[in-house]
Amino acid sequence: MTKIAFVFPGQGSQSIGMGKGFYEKYSSARRVIDDADDKLSFDLKKIIFDSSIEELTKTVYCQPAIYVISMAILTVIKEQFPSLIPNVYAGHSLGEYTALTAAGSITFDDCLDLVVKRSEFMQKAAENTDGTMLAVIGCSRDQLESTIKDMPVSIANINTPQQMILSGGCEDILDAENKLKAQAKKLVRLKVSGAFHSPLMDTAQRELAEFIRRATITEPPFGSLIMNVTGEEESERIKENLIKQVTHPVEWVKSIERANADVFIEIGPGKVLSGLIRKISKSGQVINVGCIEDLKKLEDIINE
Repeated sequence: MTKIAFVFPGQGSQSIGMGKGFYEKYSSARRVIDDADDKLSFDLKKIIFDSSIEELTKTVYCQPAIYVISMAILTVIKEQFPSLIPNVYAGHSLGEYTALTAAGSITFDDCLDLVVKRSEFMQKAAENTDGTMLAVIGCSRDQLESTIKDMPVSIANINTPQQMILSGGCEDILDAENKLKAQAKKLVRLKVSGAFHSPLMDTAQRELAEFIRRATITEPPFGSLIMNVTGEEESERIKENLIKQVTHPVEWVKSIERANADVFIEIGPGKVLSGLIRKISKSGQVINVGCIEDLKKLEDIINE
């Protein structure tokens, strides 16, 4: 029996016009986006379809936008391929909220409320701290941990065995960058507004915790949910892990290894996760569904 994993992208996958083909062609996708637009305090469709990438990339807009578009695409997939039932759900950072919704642990409306709060609190924390992030390519986790062990920076994402993201204050990240030049194959400063998944997000974590604890979140009825903080299937510690996720690293390598799927389907804008998964899973087939043309790829796999 084929084991299928649905995976959902996070911040950094956004692009102007994402999801527009689904919005124009499918009434189910249009309904998801319009309903969200009615609930939000800003013009979601205008920001996604007609603004600038600088505007869309603002955390306070970007997170709700990616969540809504990913859910709109998922709705079309479920409508077009009703027999496609995943065994496992996972999401990268923000994408974990989409995974929660897809797995049936939380309603779309309730999760949208949490995503909006998360984006607001993280934006505020970023504005109040001088933080940034650095991609480190070509170092093992052990090497990186050894190099930064006495530095006030932390690993934010373990994306592949050879690609990790550091998070911390701007000056501290600069120091880490200089120290890593001799070890890493490549170092890339990320175009982000804050030190996400680090202790500098502590205020955002504390503010968001109150809303997560009050939210109705259940064990996933539609499959296994693998969470960022542990890289393991979770059912009883979902709220605890969601809270920790704000300041703890995304254990993406562990998550994909734990999923151990035959087919990974990335649902949402961009192809970031597909690229990462191919560097982790040696045998799993990987496809992304981010535009309507990608539905044909999905159909081909289902009919194999």
